[in-house]
Amino acid sequence: MQRLSQDEYLKEYIPLSPEQAAKVGEANQLRLELRYELGGMNYFCSRQEIRGLYFSISPVSVKPATHGGTIESYSAFSGMKKLVRPLNRKNDRVGQTLAAQINQQKLKDLATAFINKDRPTLIALIDSINV
Repeated sequence: MQRLSQDEYLKEYIPLSPEQAAKVGEANQLRLELRYELGGMNYFCSRQEIRGLYFSISPVSVKPATHGGTIESYSAFSGMKKLVRPLNRKNDRVGQTLAAQINQQKLKDLATAFINKDRPTLIALIDSINV
């Protein structure tokens, strides 16, 4: 189990096979997160983002560090995030409820859809979290 920050409700890493890694770049894992974001102006894509819970999936390269920890690196704009539920303020009960709906099979399905670049399936799977 990953250590979560105060705004994260789910954070999982799924290892990639060499064939899968070749499809997503130089990553060796996929990072899947459900987290609360304050929203506001996103200067990278020049648009206003809504405050609420977001699900994101990103290819990352995780390597051991010399001091005993790990180093995580990623390529900018290589992943995706989607608003799962808009919230006016942070609500831990809602975040924990949504995180509990995401089982290991759903994580594997999300990873497979991302690796295969099957965007309609990926969006449908993320939308099914907010039921």
